[in-house]
Amino acid sequence: MDPNLYLAAMKGDLVFLRTFQETSNNLESQLTPSQDTVLHVATEFHQAEFATAAANDCPPLLWQVNSSGDTALHIAARERHADLVTQFIACARNADEGTGESKHLEELVRSVNLKKDTALHCAARSGCFKSVRRLAKADPEVCSFVNSADESPIYVGIASQFWGIHQHIIKYAPSSALYKGPRGLTALHQILTFNICPLEEIEILVKWRPEMIREGDDLGMIPLHYAALRGKIDAIKLFIQYDSSAIYLLTNNGESALHIAAFQGYSNALKELINCRPDCYNLIDNKGRTPLHAAVLGKRRATVEFILKTPPLERLINKQDCDGNTTLHLAALHKFYDAIEVITNHKIATWQIANNEFSTPFDVYKKHDQEGLKAAVACYNLKNFKGPLAVQQYASGKLEKMNKEAENAREEETSTNNKLKLDKSSDFGLESALEVNLLVAMLVATVTFAAGFTVPGGFISSGEQEGLAILTKKPSFVVFTVPGGFIARHEEARVRYIGIAADSTTVAILAMVLAFCSGTYVVLTKSTPLSVTPYIMTAFFMVLYFALLVADPGVDGLPCLCGFQRFIRGIVIRHVRC
Repeated sequence: MDPNLYLAAMKGDLVFLRTFQETSNNLESQLTPSQDTVLHVATEFHQAEFATAAANDCPPLLWQVNSSGDTALHIAARERHADLVTQFIACARNADEGTGESKHLEELVRSVNLKKDTALHCAARSGCFKSVRRLAKADPEVCSFVNSADESPIYVGIASQFWGIHQHIIKYAPSSALYKGPRGLTALHQILTFNICPLEEIEILVKWRPEMIREGDDLGMIPLHYAALRGKIDAIKLFIQYDSSAIYLLTNNGESALHIAAFQGYSNALKELINCRPDCYNLIDNKGRTPLHAAVLGKRRATVEFILKTPPLERLINKQDCDGNTTLHLAALHKFYDAIEVITNHKIATWQIANNEFSTPFDVYKKHDQEGLKAAVACYNLKNFKGPLAVQQYASGKLEKMNKEAENAREEETSTNNKLKLDKSSDFGLESALEVNLLVAMLVATVTFAAGFTVPGGFISSGEQEGLAILTKKPSFVVFTVPGGFIARHEEARVRYIGIAADSTTVAILAMVLAFCSGTYVVLTKSTPLSVTPYIMTAFFMVLYFALLVADPGVDGLPCLCGFQRFIRGIVIRHVRC
């Protein structure tokens, strides 16, 4: 293109345009490297007067395309220049006046670029309402064109979040306009994907084409599924008002709107769907899972509680999927402690049901490592319900242990080594525990012997009782002395009786603490508040120790206090939350 002509088009220099036409009548052949004409350049730089003059003086420029396939009309629509769009449409109409047809106008408006976008696509994408209205009015049939991405103009406008564009298209092309989008999506699908979308805009689409409510995308998801996915209650109410049977439609994987709402935790959506069609609660997906299964998989405690408090939804509690898993199996598998608590406390829950692998929820739960109080509570709620597989594994373990004991006994009879042997392969955990107990016992013994040689108050240095402890006659000194010897004797018992090692170590520690308190009291008798402090602290720790033994659901507890333990642990469980 002539450099001076390009600058004139860019700046809108009409004088130069007239001069150039007088000296050279070849505007059509003046092209940039990207095949832009002078009309493309003037339109791109918003030089309306220059562009209008060029189009009137050389009408063929209107239909000439650049290397991207764009006409000047495409560029005007993309640049939101509605006045130029109007001028170009008028120029095309003028070209048709002599023939009485609209051939030139239709050719211009329906022209597509390399992406198969019409000027209407460009206007909808840029959000130019005036251009959309004028293009749709000029040729309603162009509203049915889709580009190479399978996008209709209505879909493009909504995808670009320009609310209201579809209203103008629907007004001028109520029967010919399409709502199609890529991957089976419709304009109604697309509008539901945004966090904020006016309900009135959704209702316009529904009133225009109610059949969109039942149209699924490539995933089989209808607009109702998308509304459930985003928790849009107003949209759900609107859809079921127009077509409540859409509730029964499923995705390609068999999920209903209830499954999706439950997984996302939208209890209000579940309530609306159930109130409309009470029999839809029993819908299952391709894996046999109910909406309650979905709520557990989504780890939605509030939704699980809502379902179990809502007749007839609570009937789903014992339903099994294709793998035989109830909701409690899934809660145990995914360590969803809240769901385990809620489900096991329900009046109709049956948690001894075995799945296809003959495992109860307790068996499933025990396959994983658990830590913390919440895990202990979950285990406490599920225990005592072992499936046949777990029972057989337990029996097999016992028989294997019995056979190993017999084999070890035969080996000991023929062995010349009379030392005590521990079968490390049979119970590595027990050996480790004994090593820890031995270490603790050594520390306790060290403290005990040190206290035995360094008594509180010192010794008598002269007289007939030389060498005796000064505080020998005080009862508190006797209390100090007796536990120390008690510790030592239990340490000897530990060597002989491995089975009671742990209990002996516990008693030894308590005795050592009592000896410490007694010794402190002996030397601080004159300061009563200070002397009783160790006893108070000891009493506190002893009460805490036995309280944990009774209240902790993760330990076996004391058989003699079985009823009291159940009462206390029930209180603990009610106050534990994830």
